[in-house]
Order: sequence, then structure tokens, then C-alpha cells
Amino acid sequence: MSAEITKMKSDIPQNRNWNIRKCTPSDLPYVYKICFITGMNGQDASPFYNDEFLLGQYYAAPYVLYSPEFSFILEDSNKIPQGYILGCDDTLAFDKKRCEFLKGLVDFCRLNQNNKSDFEKSLKTMIVQEVDDFYKEEVCKTNTEFGESKSTDSDGISTNNISTSETPAGNPDTNTKLLSEYPAHFHIDISPAMQGQKLGHELIKTFTDALRTAGIKGVHLGVGGENQRAVNFYKKEGFEILRNEEWGFTMGKHL
Repeated sequence: MSAEITKMKSDIPQNRNWNIRKCTPSDLPYVYKICFITGMNGQDASPFYNDEFLLGQYYAAPYVLYSPEFSFILEDSNKIPQGYILGCDDTLAFDKKRCEFLKGLVDFCRLNQNNKSDFEKSLKTMIVQEVDDFYKEEVCKTNTEFGESKSTDSDGISTNNISTSETPAGNPDTNTKLLSEYPAHFHIDISPAMQGQKLGHELIKTFTDALRTAGIKGVHLGVGGENQRAVNFYKKEGFEILRNEEWGFTMGKHL
């Protein structure tokens, strides 16, 4: 056996209690649960939300359904999902699919005002506004194509979900440049049972390896200004702050 093969084998943990694999639709119930119990900056969101599925509907499900090639599950030794990294390779292209999914939640969010906190109320408002803005922009594009030049308040860049890891806010020309350089984005969450094992690093490595294989040259995400721990973590992973936002930072990494 060559020294190189011996080294490769020695680098693989012999008794690890986890595995990372591609995400499938059958993972959705677990994804919703993980998103909920980590939904407040890594903490349990149940004190703030009556609807235990709303966070997962917004932040997770569209990736499982529409971007499975860039979405991965962290499972424990019993094959139970305990974390995920959910992402896409092209933020602008994915945004259309995501808004089509969220459109199905608009009536629910408008009518259901049984909110446990301002966080739950704000998320419902954000879903409605994001879908409305997106389709207003689509109508304006269609009208322009048929010779009806109309102005719009939207710059074509969704800015309602900037506190997560979606399209950044700001000047449309700046956004176009940023997204051309860092087109991919992701969400990452790990249940408390599996935290503290450097598995966030493993998930990011799996995701960025998939992006490199697909020829993607950059990835971005948004981090809340109050979450300095996350900022420090992403800096260790090679991300840098690209832009200061009212809500925190847009961070990015070249691949």
C-alpha cells in the first residue's frame, strides 16, 4: 500500500457518528424540525412562533424541492437527519422558483394573524411582500417586452430576505456585480445534539466542493450584525465581509 493511500485512510475518522449525503424530499419533515429548533440565531424558535412550519417553508423547503443537487443532509449514526446545508448555484435563477413556491403561502399569511411574536408577524409580512414585489417586476418585464415601457419600484433584486442568505440589498448595479462574482448562496443549521463537532465546516466543504465541480466561482450569504460568533466562524471558513448592511453583513468567498 502506498504512503499516499495510507495517509488518505488515516485522514478519515474511524469512529465518526455522522454522515453527509444529498438531500431528498423525504427529508422535509426533519428539515422543518431542524429549522424550527435552530430558528432564532441557532436557538429554539418555539417561544416566538405558533406555526412550527413557517420558518421551514420560507428558509428551507424551496431548496430541497428545487435545488437538491446543492442541498445536503447531516445525519447521525442512526441515519436520522440532524442538520443541513441548503443552497443554490445561481441566486437570481433560483429566486423565481422560490417565489413560485412562496406564492402558495400568501393567502395563509394574509389571513392568519395568530402570531406569537413580532418575529412571526414580520415573517408573514415578508413572504407576502416578497411575492408581490417579484410578480410586479415580472409584469413590468412582460409589459416592456410588448412595447409598454413602465417604471417600477423594484430593481429586480429581492431584498426582503436579506437577513438570511438570499439576495443582498443595495444599488441594483452593485447587486448585479456582486451576484455575478458570488452567484451561489446557502443556509446552514445543525441541531443541538450534533453541535460542537466542527460539522459546520464539513457541511460547508461538501457544499463548496459541489459548487466547484459545477464551475461556480463564488458564494455569498447574509449574517446578522448581532451574531458575531457566526461572523467569526465564516471568516475562519475563508469568507470576508463584502458589504455592511443595516441588518448586518453580506459575506462572500471566491471558490
